[in-house]
Amino acid sequence: MALTKLNNAAISSVTNTGLPALDHTNMINGSVIQLVHTGGVAQTQNTTQSWTNTAFTLDITPTSSSSKIYFSVSGHVRISGSGSPIRGGIRLARIISGTQTLVWNSASNVETMQVRNADNEHDTPIHLGGVDSPNTTGVVTYTVQSLIWNGSFINHYGSTSGGGITLMEIKA
Repeated sequence: MALTKLNNAAISSVTNTGLPALDHTNMINGSVIQLVHTGGVAQTQNTTQSWTNTAFTLDITPTSSSSKIYFSVSGHVRISGSGSPIRGGIRLARIISGTQTLVWNSASNVETMQVRNADNEHDTPIHLGGVDSPNTTGVVTYTVQSLIWNGSFINHYGSTSGGGITLMEIKA
């Protein structure tokens, strides 16, 4: 490894002359350009058979329309009811300029959570992960949506129970 001697020069006089600027255009494909993560996320409860936005939502503004977005959602979810089976659904939507596209559970399966032979409730940790191609440099919003199909409610516990969303822009 080469060493550079500063010849008693003060550190303040050392410059970056001749060094390339490090921005997303100089990064290799697969590099993480930016990472955003939710701060505090509130608990959300859904008692309807309609897909409803939860408090798990986060924006990212890609620097390039060719970038990929890696999404990671983690949390603690409870479904509750008195029938058997108890069923609930979770999906992840991408929203750009008011247009929604489903990126996880795009078939809107209402049984991503199901409990049989239980007469009360079921708790489970969840993780949704994947890669998306929003093809924009505008604001992109990712939000978790849920419904309770057969039962009383579906609860999404917030950040105090370990819940959150992380988005990474990946150079492609």
